[in-house]
Amino acid sequence: MPAVGRQLGFWGGDAAATDRAGRALTRVQGMLGVDAVVTAVPAGGRLPSERVQWVPWGEARDTAVDRATRDPDAPWPGAVPGPAPARVLDPPVPAELLDAAGAPVVVTGRGEVSGVPAVLRCAAFAGGGGAVIGCAGPWPHDVGWWDRGRHRRSVVWQLLVRPPGTTVDGTPADVACLVTVGRGQASLEAVYD
Repeated sequence: MPAVGRQLGFWGGDAAATDRAGRALTRVQGMLGVDAVVTAVPAGGRLPSERVQWVPWGEARDTAVDRATRDPDAPWPGAVPGPAPARVLDPPVPAELLDAAGAPVVVTGRGEVSGVPAVLRCAAFAGGGGAVIGCAGPWPHDVGWWDRGRHRRSVVWQLLVRPPGTTVDGTPADVACLVTVGRGQASLEAVYD
């Protein structure tokens, strides 16, 4: 006898299922707090971490983003070029970016970098990091210069890192990532999976 059952989508196709999902999420909010259950709303920004705003479940998504200052459809000069990374780390993971001589890559007060990245050390990678085998950038970011509390000057690189000893069928398992350097510290912002 042929199967005649049907699989309904989690969020669509069945109003009763949508209501049940909404009640379940509201119940979780009641147990953990309103800010514990959130949905992502596209927002404007230069870094991937700025391009999403988290909105508590049940709040209006279309009014959650201030369109005057964070419109995702507006031009964002200096934005990191696509494609967007699959994993955005919040907060960014501390890292160490070194040049070929083993010195830390730093940014001057004028946004100039001290060297070309050669090695990235970060606990988020297998083997603690690896050799930088390709890079794009740096792109300087001077954000919030009008507000001393928010001012952030940094540079951003898209790096291709080869952790030691990682292979997939004999081919090196390189990792593409987004790294910022500012205020004397490197940070792993995102990973392209």
